[in-house]
Amino acid sequence: MTAKQPKAPSWRNRGQAALKIAGKGKPLFPCKPDKSPHTPRGFKDATTNPGRVTAFWRKHPDALIGMPTGTPSDMDVLDVDRLEALAELEPELVEELRGTLTI
Repeated sequence: MTAKQPKAPSWRNRGQAALKIAGKGKPLFPCKPDKSPHTPRGFKDATTNPGRVTAFWRKHPDALIGMPTGTPSDMDVLDVDRLEALAELEPELVEELRGTLTI
């Protein structure tokens, strides 16, 4: 029988994921479980600097990974809380979104 390996500290798991994302040029900041930022300026504190990303997740080991949307990350988000609402969109927009839809 083999003993279970101890789980890596959460800062390493999320911190490593954050470093990988930041390494792709996507600025990040740490968030609380309620998705509010851990940092005083929120998304304005987002960074791709590996040292700062590591420091964020060492200070906040259980932090969620936050990313500003729009120009800083070149990512746009449409958060749909009611899937039925998709049927209310213009057909052209639905078709455009179809390739990016993730649930």
